[in-house]
Amino acid sequence: MVGNHSDKHPVNGGYTTLPIDAVQDDVMSLHNMVKEQFDYNMSVFRYPEGAFSEQTAALLGKMGYKQLFWSFAYNDWNADKQPDPAEARKKIVDSAHDGAIYLLHAVSSTNTAVLPDVIDELRGKGYEFALFDESIETN
Repeated sequence: MVGNHSDKHPVNGGYTTLPIDAVQDDVMSLHNMVKEQFDYNMSVFRYPEGAFSEQTAALLGKMGYKQLFWSFAYNDWNADKQPDPAEARKKIVDSAHDGAIYLLHAVSSTNTAVLPDVIDELRGKGYEFALFDESIETN
């Protein structure tokens, strides 16, 4: 599954700081590019910074997007200031719960280092990993 996360990834308030037509243009810019280049229709959306408003939530719903949020995130996005691997592994594992959705940034060398052990440890505790089921109500 490939989800939409915006074209320009606005920061410092994300979509809450943009006019609603600019939000729609930004979402559709990436949506259309993925459709044109890969013949794939994205149907899930995660807000940059998790920042949304009732207005943006209504817009994305009207556009047919399921809106996803995470139940775990930590400061792993800055490639130049990575968390300690042992502390990160413990934090990720200790935060596990049924239905957890982790936000782990791909630029994180710490995540790359600890993820195999995290997966093994969570599986050892009985957790399973699954793709998001679009039939589940999220809005």
